[in-house]
Amino acid sequence: MGTYVGVSLAYAWMALVVTVGFRYSGWADRAAEMMAERGAGDECDASTPDE
Repeated sequence: MGTYVGVSLAYAWMALVVTVGFRYSGWADRAAEMMAERGAGDECDASTPDE
């Protein structure tokens, strides 16, 4: 029984760390900046294997 509690607490702790990290790290703004730097979303630069 103690093993189940320990594993459950470990998963809860990991989820909390990830949630706090997403909340306070500004990851979305940084990802958008990096995508803009590499030109992601520009249709003229995109190529497909069919071309």
